[in-house]
Amino acid sequence: MTLKNDESRGLPGGASKRIALIYTGSQVPWLGEVLFSAFNATARFGAELVLRASSSFTRKGLEKLTLGVARNGLEGLLLLPPCAELLTGREVLSGINVAAIATAGALPDMHTVRVDNRAATMAMTEFLIRLGHRRIAFISGAPRHSDSMERRIGFEQAMQRADLQVQQELMADGEFTFESGRSAAAQLLALADRPTAILASNDEMAAGALWVAQQRGLKLPDDLSVTGFDDTPTAMKAWPPLTTIRQPIAAMVERAVELLMELPGNQTSGAPSDVVLDHLLIERDSTAPCGPNPLAN
Repeated sequence: MTLKNDESRGLPGGASKRIALIYTGSQVPWLGEVLFSAFNATARFGAELVLRASSSFTRKGLEKLTLGVARNGLEGLLLLPPCAELLTGREVLSGINVAAIATAGALPDMHTVRVDNRAATMAMTEFLIRLGHRRIAFISGAPRHSDSMERRIGFEQAMQRADLQVQQELMADGEFTFESGRSAAAQLLALADRPTAILASNDEMAAGALWVAQQRGLKLPDDLSVTGFDDTPTAMKAWPPLTTIRQPIAAMVERAVELLMELPGNQTSGAPSDVVLDHLLIERDSTAPCGPNPLAN
């Protein structure tokens, strides 16, 4: 899909830069916010936005898609996880200005715009510990995303700093989707000694955990605290509204597009930038001080 912004008509000669955004994965609210923000950002700079969705999670598939987009003329490329991690270091990126949004860390051959996923998850874990929670469960994100590992490390480090054991029975795998959050929460809440808090790696999985908890008759947040990550519209639509980490998605996308627009022609100038924006812990009604656990042994 190509979205041509009316503002591009005002550029010299009626020309505009073409920026492609390549993404893959489920259509969760986070992705929707990124796409909307990308359209707004390219419109502000008078650029043409090209959207390309890939059904492939392989380097070969993504390289083929990138080559196809580049052959039609391209001044800049925006990549979302896990595309950025899969394509970094590949020859296909040579000669294309590239910016990656929401990566886990700096990448050697592209600009990166992100939050500190590890520090953010540490902050959320410490918040739950201050509320008195000790038996805290963690739902990880899709393993293909490098930020999933960073969030897990942040959780584990915060637990270790508080001299709390990271118990494997309280670690569940997810895919950043509502359904995977439901499945993970069902596994965790079936434990004889269930957790008093669940820290999910994004809002969709946290909403899935809330759904399962309420189906089991738990009173939220008195019986169970649940937290998310991203602060997408899901966080406010969930019940109770989610305590979460806010990523400044619009600002991240805007900065990535700005970096691409600043570069001359098709050549990167100097070392790529690693822009780390501030995250914010948003406290809402899905968390409360830890009380007695009536289902614990």
